[in-house]
Amino acid sequence: KIESMLWYVAGVTSQSGTGHAAGGRSRAFQMTTDGVSATNPGEGTVGTARNITTVEHNMEEIKVLTTALPAEYGHSGGGIMNIAYKGGTNQFHSLAEERYVGKPMIHRSYADPTVPGGTFSFHLMSANVSGPIKRNKTFFLFGWQRHHERSGNNENIDIPSPAMLNGDFSFPQSPVAADRIYDPASLTLLPNGSYSRTQFPNNQIPRSRFDPVAVKFLSLNPFAGENNRNNQTFYNSTGPHSNLSADTNKNSYRTGIDAKIDHSFTDKHKIFGRYSNARHRSMSGTWQIQLANPAFHYIGTPIPVDQRQLVISDSYVLSPTTINEVRLGWNRRKSTRLPESLGQNWANTFGIPNVGPETMPIFQTSSGGQFYFRFPEGETVDVNSNASFQNNFSMIRGRHTFKTGYELLKTSINSHLQDRPSGVYLLGGTEFPFTPNTGHPFASFLLGSVTRAD
Repeated sequence: KIESMLWYVAGVTSQSGTGHAAGGRSRAFQMTTDGVSATNPGEGTVGTARNITTVEHNMEEIKVLTTALPAEYGHSGGGIMNIAYKGGTNQFHSLAEERYVGKPMIHRSYADPTVPGGTFSFHLMSANVSGPIKRNKTFFLFGWQRHHERSGNNENIDIPSPAMLNGDFSFPQSPVAADRIYDPASLTLLPNGSYSRTQFPNNQIPRSRFDPVAVKFLSLNPFAGENNRNNQTFYNSTGPHSNLSADTNKNSYRTGIDAKIDHSFTDKHKIFGRYSNARHRSMSGTWQIQLANPAFHYIGTPIPVDQRQLVISDSYVLSPTTINEVRLGWNRRKSTRLPESLGQNWANTFGIPNVGPETMPIFQTSSGGQFYFRFPEGETVDVNSNASFQNNFSMIRGRHTFKTGYELLKTSINSHLQDRPSGVYLLGGTEFPFTPNTGHPFASFLLGSVTRAD
């Protein structure tokens, strides 16, 4: 990625992965292409799918400025990266390249006993062509780039064991006693004002007490089976941990194009226009290996991101020491998340009454944490855009350079935030009241013990 050049600049650090210049926040760093902002409009973030960096070979010059910035560079709290694109010439030029990394070229991680068994491939393909449309007058540049990546890593994760799926929370393999499981229906107010619950004998929940929603959910085969392939499983009072070892999967496809036209009216008057499109089709993270049923998968939902930019620049040399430039810019970034579970009436499938059909019901621990995996959520659509008009006037007088100009910038952000009309259900009630190291969220789920529903 072209922003990797930042790490060669003094004063830039990589905390949080997106760069801090001269101590400023990463979102205060500005990136421009041909003088027009190339970061996510309104948010200003530099990172994957956040800024327009299309075809690397189309970029001619990279300039990084930090600390005290020239007056014409705004919207930054510490640094700016300015990228200038190439243009065509009187000669035809072309280039094609592929960078490839295959699985036989990958070594295992130091923490893994073997190379992950999943798919791995990395391709970065680029091509461009440039030349004259009319010699000495009009020139073109067109470039294309494709980032094609499929990867996987070994991951160890927790899933319910067969014993837990049958209501057995005794965990005889644990070196310490299992956390006690109490019956939520037995809550009693004692004469002294305290509360009590009755423990299930041997920490085992009778199948007759399983909630119909839990029974239906488990019948849909949500969980992958245990796999202790690297002898990684261990037990404590809350049950098995890392009892599934498998290879994750993540697909990432990014395509960028640039098209640029340069035209010279005279030696003193020139204009160019460029259109760029960055198209991202990637999963939002690595595949949740604990899932056997992809219908419950959050990560598997793709997040299409399309970012477009248009730049028009008109330069006029008024005299050998006086130059004026007028520049128009436009950016638009659209990001969507549309889970396949939308409108499928999963609440009815689970048997949850009086709940709408819009989204997948979400089960969480009593503290709001993930319930073994992240469920699909609601629809999100973000459309960020800006339009700019700039005028820059430069004049040289002896040893002095004078600059003046202005920028008009209109930014809009339209966000359709995700809703969860089919409910978020927090699980609890199997603990002894106000007593730590008791209860278990999966036991609460089997019993249908919901402490809060939103």
